[in-house]
Amino acid sequence: MGEGGYCGVHEIASFQLSEDTPPDKEPSPDSDYDEIQTRGYMSKYCIRDGDARYALKKLKNPIRSDAKLFFSGTVDLALEIRLLAVIQHSHIVKMRAVSRGDFFKDHAFIIMDRLYDTMEVRVWKWKQNHLRFMSICGRCNGGREKYKDLMAEKVQIAVDLANALKYLHEKKIVYRDIKPENMGFDVRDNIKLFDFGLAKELPPAKKNEDRTYNLTGFTGSVIFMAPEVALKKPYNLSADVYSFGILLWLMMKAEFPYKNLNMNLILKLVVGQGRRPPCDRTWSEGISNLMKKCWSEDLFERPSFEDITSILLSEYCQMTASEYNDDDLDLSRRSLNLKLDM
Repeated sequence: MGEGGYCGVHEIASFQLSEDTPPDKEPSPDSDYDEIQTRGYMSKYCIRDGDARYALKKLKNPIRSDAKLFFSGTVDLALEIRLLAVIQHSHIVKMRAVSRGDFFKDHAFIIMDRLYDTMEVRVWKWKQNHLRFMSICGRCNGGREKYKDLMAEKVQIAVDLANALKYLHEKKIVYRDIKPENMGFDVRDNIKLFDFGLAKELPPAKKNEDRTYNLTGFTGSVIFMAPEVALKKPYNLSADVYSFGILLWLMMKAEFPYKNLNMNLILKLVVGQGRRPPCDRTWSEGISNLMKKCWSEDLFERPSFEDITSILLSEYCQMTASEYNDDDLDLSRRSLNLKLDM
């Protein structure tokens, strides 16, 4: 299905359970999709409507044949498992199982819920819809209203992502790899954050006096990388906020920023001179101002994800003529839709 630096991801067509696997109770008819699943349940229901329901992440064969890369990749995989084991959020992919035995001797793997479209694919679809809705023919067939609905949908997805990152930051976890390739949509079309290979816990004892941490620099994708990370300076949770601001621009524009710049020019103009992608005049002032605050050069002036979720939800409700209160901030897209439709 895809691959990163160390690992590849494969969809699971079937499970073959060992004979000593204990029998599982049959799930009740009204059992929820998000229930804690057993091996027997996963084996029996691994295909849903013809599609694989689970995915397996493991080290790529070339990595396994290189001792140094194998060690680094195995450590990264183990750290990802450690994080996913304590994370439970409706917009973060669920880890369903891990391999047993010694990670350095056996084939280590993670089994997770399978996702479908990545954000990268969805952005391409949004771009096609932009062109179709705003063409002459599109405008004559209700394209303007469809365009407004599409923009509201994007803001709604941004609320969900901000909520997931708010949850991580409350646990003092910095994600460090925000980019469209690390976000996918599940069978219900809910956005999910995945790939925690670069995520890092930030122990309070390691904090510097200025509230930053001495962390590995130049980590993540250069397009979304905060300037302090690119310059290998101390940084903190707000590095994710910068990345989210760039991602929000990408979502609203439905194209990648800096597409005419190579890495050297990005480092020179964006990191060195503070250039940022231009905001579209058709966007609301609230959305544009939020982006500018997120990608502030000063990491201490960037908003928290609690503020970001509140601002985005307010923008969404203005776009859809809906009302909300503070209790809505922790709702998923599906729950939010149900509540607003009541």
